[in-house]
Amino acid sequence: MHTHKLLVTLFLISACGAIEAQPAADAELQKELTELKLEQEVADQKQENEAREQQRFFEAQKGWGISTGVIWATGEGERSYVSGAYVDPLGIVRVRKRLEKVNRVFPAVSFFLQPLYKSKSEPYQPLAVGVTFGLSEGGNNDAGGPSMAYGITLGIAVKNVHIALFYGRIRDTTVRELPWYVVQDFRVPEGPITTFIDSARTDATATAALALSEGLELPSPTVTAEYDALGIVFNFSF
Repeated sequence: MHTHKLLVTLFLISACGAIEAQPAADAELQKELTELKLEQEVADQKQENEAREQQRFFEAQKGWGISTGVIWATGEGERSYVSGAYVDPLGIVRVRKRLEKVNRVFPAVSFFLQPLYKSKSEPYQPLAVGVTFGLSEGGNNDAGGPSMAYGITLGIAVKNVHIALFYGRIRDTTVRELPWYVVQDFRVPEGPITTFIDSARTDATATAALALSEGLELPSPTVTAEYDALGIVFNFSF
């Protein structure tokens, strides 16, 4: 009987101890879970920051563009260029058109950078600097041949519109220079041309034909002309 009471008492004591120990174990487990949760939150925040920085980097790389459109440029030549020359019925050297200064329109392509552009989340900075290249097949050239323009640009790029000032060079392979032995508005030197003109004066028909013609074409060497150029670029980027 006493033994039975002793066993019951021991059981009750162990059960009470277990009940008292359970809150301590739960608290320890809760602490570990909290620490794991904090570590996970720190890891997630770090990963999110890295992703944000990466996104910011790629956004920053969009501060550039390629645009196509037109260049209008005016250029001043390095030498005295002409479109052609002829000798009039009096034997005087005439120039068809002087080309020391030219205006040109070119289909163009430009590459530009926006040095103040950081990301889409930052205040927009439209300043754009770049380079441009234009090529004309000759439709708007005086001699009908190809020409090109190349140089630097400074302007703005807003959305897909790129407007800039252009400074560079115009290179035209279609212009001519007067031969070294003649001077504009002076009589052509004695030679076959003057002989022909003088002989034509004795023939009424030849004289009339010569007077009504645009003169005798004077062979003029074709040269590659270089012009210092200023202009405007109006492009659309993509």
